[in-house]
Amino acid sequence: MVTRDRAENRDGPKVRGSVAERSKALDLGSSLFGGVGSNPTAAKMEFFWWPVYPHIEVLTARHRPAPASVWPLRGKGRRGGAAAVPALAARGRCRLRASQADRSPSSGTLALDIHLGEPGPPARETGCSRGQQTSIRGGERARVISDSSGDLGVQNLKELELGILGSPPHPKLYGAIALNPLIAGELGAGAIGGLDTNEAAKAKFREKAVVGRDRLVAGFRASPSSWGFVLSLGMKLRGLLDRKGSWKKLDDIRNIFWCHKTVTSEYVTEHWCEDPFFGYQYLNGVNPVMLHCLSSLPSKLPVTHDMVAPSLGPDTCLQTELERGNVFLADYWILEEAPVHCLNGRQQYVAAPLCLLWLNPQGALVPLAIQLSQNPGPQSPIFLPTDSYWDWLLAKTWVRNSEFLVHEHNTHFLCTHLLCEAFSMATLRQLPLCHPVYKLLLPHTRYTLQVNTIARATLLNPDGLVDHVTSGGRQGLLYLISTGLAHFTYTDFCLPDSLRARGVLTIPNYHYRDDGLKIWAAIQSFVSEIVGYYYPSDASVQRDTELQAWVGEIFAQAFLGRESSGFPQRLCTPGELVKFLTAIIFNCSAQHAAVNSGQRPLGTYPDQHFTEEAPRRSIAAFQNRLAQISQEIRERNQGLVLPYAYLDPPVIENSVSI
Repeated sequence: MVTRDRAENRDGPKVRGSVAERSKALDLGSSLFGGVGSNPTAAKMEFFWWPVYPHIEVLTARHRPAPASVWPLRGKGRRGGAAAVPALAARGRCRLRASQADRSPSSGTLALDIHLGEPGPPARETGCSRGQQTSIRGGERARVISDSSGDLGVQNLKELELGILGSPPHPKLYGAIALNPLIAGELGAGAIGGLDTNEAAKAKFREKAVVGRDRLVAGFRASPSSWGFVLSLGMKLRGLLDRKGSWKKLDDIRNIFWCHKTVTSEYVTEHWCEDPFFGYQYLNGVNPVMLHCLSSLPSKLPVTHDMVAPSLGPDTCLQTELERGNVFLADYWILEEAPVHCLNGRQQYVAAPLCLLWLNPQGALVPLAIQLSQNPGPQSPIFLPTDSYWDWLLAKTWVRNSEFLVHEHNTHFLCTHLLCEAFSMATLRQLPLCHPVYKLLLPHTRYTLQVNTIARATLLNPDGLVDHVTSGGRQGLLYLISTGLAHFTYTDFCLPDSLRARGVLTIPNYHYRDDGLKIWAAIQSFVSEIVGYYYPSDASVQRDTELQAWVGEIFAQAFLGRESSGFPQRLCTPGELVKFLTAIIFNCSAQHAAVNSGQRPLGTYPDQHFTEEAPRRSIAAFQNRLAQISQEIRERNQGLVLPYAYLDPPVIENSVSI
């Protein structure tokens, strides 16, 4: 039984520096590891996170003549054997370290690292949290298939139940939030499912989630620093976001960039209306996943050679360029039936264009023809570069408007934010903290739930920013993400497969592809080492019931059990697991960076979740490879007029966090 008795610690470990002024040293005492005398690698204890003091550290365990009360933690083993503790401590084999930095972000509780060492299997560090009774084991017992006693499986189920239903945060824990974004309204309903539990538990869960969400939003709005930033940003954009009419002249586009100028923004300001830059954005802009190589024209785009002959020149023809693989299409079919609304009393409109592009002999991608709807005919003319300057520029502007909607709602919000939220929730609900996949994915899901909840409450809410600045509004957003999810496939999710399927593996100056494949390969190599360490055979993957429950929930809840999506319902080999984990990490980090911006560098692991030496060596090798990729990218960028740095590892965030 664990007690929280306050006790004076006269003989406890000494803590140097200012930490001593704000810390309480703990003495493990003879009763904490009372069960290790008979079994030096197993003890049964309970631990609680007591958040009054931000830093508590025990460097050694000391023996006392009489049983000691330990504040705030005291544990008792299953059997006697207290003499083992001073023996372990004397040899420096017992260590407990607990600090606020080690708090598990998923549970809001403290994780304690306990080091035990005795002859036999190598000692392991383990994290104990969520206030449950825990068995601490040495040796290779990180997964339920490695535990012959069955205790670990029962323990993990209890841990997951606590993680799902949660517990009220301690009133003294500053900023504590009982947050779970499952109950986040209709914006998450398509990508995240409900809990398989009884109705009473569901009701309790919903109540806690709503309270947590409201507290999070209230804290965001009340925070002086964050709210001050929002006000500052609003002042800088005043005259744009609150404008109720059209700009007076196109040069007013410069007003967007006056408050934060970069090399890219300056280049865009000067070249946004030029055809080569229009094509360049399809390769290296914020939505570099739209292009498909054509071998023949679709019937809904009746472009003839005579139409584009002035652009192609006398030495080639349209059919020849199609056969050479130099003609590409950006198809915005998803917008054809997208709803639109009235904004400031004016009806809004959305185009569903088809944009034909050509890779010219100079290696530049330029637009050949634009049709602003999916239905050809007299009411849907085909615009060409030979049209008047303003007609052609207006057609390209309509395409860029459609590009914005597809990028922001699908490429960005759906394919990174929402899907990564679903992966995060499945990880929290199906994998215990000791599971290697949990440890691997946790850094790449950090802050995703928080930023998505804030977005739902402040940007995507009814009458929110999306309603005020987009032609489709919130209902258009819901339509696009639901339609996009219904057509999203595993091929789209895996970068090498997507590039191959779209036929863009050889197009030059495609920096997103080149840098992305390097990052993918680095992640894949890292994941392969981790998976190879924990899953040496097909059977080890197939028998891991927690892993199978995790991938099964992703298939059922994120992709609604749609077999045509191609996403795995079950993992059978280490290779399948490596590919799935690589794709998840890539989309939660590099892909989001490519379509958004950078926060925490990829490969940065401020918390040490893996305790074995082999995974730690793999992390170090991964970081070294990323540093090498960064050097290659920077050397390449020195020769570019417009550098491409979205996938430079130092600016790739570890997770979807903004």
